[in-house]
Amino acid sequence: MADLRYDPINDLWVAVAEVRTERPNEYRPSAEVVPLERCPFCRGHETETPDPIAESTWDAATNVLQPVSDGNWAVRVIPNRFPAFDPHLGPVEPIAALDSDKPGIIVHPFRHARSLHSRQELVIESPRHVESYSQLNETERLASFFTYRQRLQHLRQNRQLKYVLLFKNCRPNAGASLAHIHSQLFGLDFVPSTVAARQRRLGRARATPSQWLLKQIADFELTQETRFVTQGQRWSMFCPYASRFGFQTWIVPRQNWGPLWEQDDAAIVELSRLVQTWTQAVEETIDRPAYNILFHNPLLRPTSLPGHCYIELFVRIGTMAGFEWGSNCWINTHSPESAANRLREKFKECDW
Repeated sequence: MADLRYDPINDLWVAVAEVRTERPNEYRPSAEVVPLERCPFCRGHETETPDPIAESTWDAATNVLQPVSDGNWAVRVIPNRFPAFDPHLGPVEPIAALDSDKPGIIVHPFRHARSLHSRQELVIESPRHVESYSQLNETERLASFFTYRQRLQHLRQNRQLKYVLLFKNCRPNAGASLAHIHSQLFGLDFVPSTVAARQRRLGRARATPSQWLLKQIADFELTQETRFVTQGQRWSMFCPYASRFGFQTWIVPRQNWGPLWEQDDAAIVELSRLVQTWTQAVEETIDRPAYNILFHNPLLRPTSLPGHCYIELFVRIGTMAGFEWGSNCWINTHSPESAANRLREKFKECDW
C-alpha cells in the first residue's frame, strides 16, 4: 500500500510506493549520444561562443576567485546563445480586454506579454570535457561555486530583475543538450507564480525563526534521523519526507538562512564539497544518473517574508506520466528512508 505524504513547501502530495519497482517493463530507455565534432565549451574553442561575461580561476594561495585574461580559465560565464526570452523582439501589441464591447472584438481570457529585461547566462565549470560535478578538481569546484555567488550578487544589482534561478541539468534525461558541464542562470523580470507561492509558504511576515517552515522541516528531519544524510558546520543534508524522486535530497542552512548571495566564504566552500560528494555518492549507486540541482533563493528585492535559500538535488529516477500530469500528485518508487540510508554510507566512505 502506498504511503501518502504531503510536501508543505511545494504544496503537493507524494505517494511512496516501492512495490511499483516490480512492475514489468518492456522498454529500455536510452539516450543516443552524438558527440559534436568540436565542443564549444572546451578550452581552445572560445570563439565558438558569445564573448564571455567573466573568466575566472581559483587562487589557492589567497583563497579568492581571480579574474583571468590569458585564456587559463577554470570557470567561464557567457550569455546564452539560445535564450528563452529574447529582449530584441520588442513589446507586444495590446490585445482585447476581457470586458470589451466593441463589435468584432473576440473576448478571451488570455494575456500576452514579453520578458524584455530577463537575462540568461551559462556558467561553464571546467575547460575540460567533463559532464558532472564529481569530475571537477578542487580549483574548478571552488571557482564554480564562488562564481555562482558572484553572478547572483551582480544580477541582483539590476533593478529590472525580480528573481534569479540558478540550476544544473546533467545528462539527457535531466534536460541537458550538451555533455560538457555547465549550469544556467535565469534572471527574470517577472516572478513565476510557483516561486511566489512557495515564498509565501516558506514563512509569513514577522514570523520568528521557530515559525519558519524551512527550519521546522530541517529540525524535524534531524530529530527523526531516518532521512538524515550528513551535516557540516554551515549546512544540513537530508532526503525530504515527501520526496518526489528516489534520492531527492535537500541541503538547508544551519546558521545563515539568507540567500546564497549573502553566504560567507566558509559556507560556499562547504556547500561545494557537499554537492560534489552527493554526485559522487549517487554515481557510485546508479549507473550514470541524470540529475538536476536547483539553487532556490528568495526574490531579489526584499519583502516582508523571510528570505531563505535551500538547494534541491534530484536524481531522475522514473518519469512523470498521466497520473502526475493530471493530478500533480507524484509517485515515488524509492522511499526517502532507504535512499538516505544508502547515501549516509557513501558519505562515510567518501569522508567528505
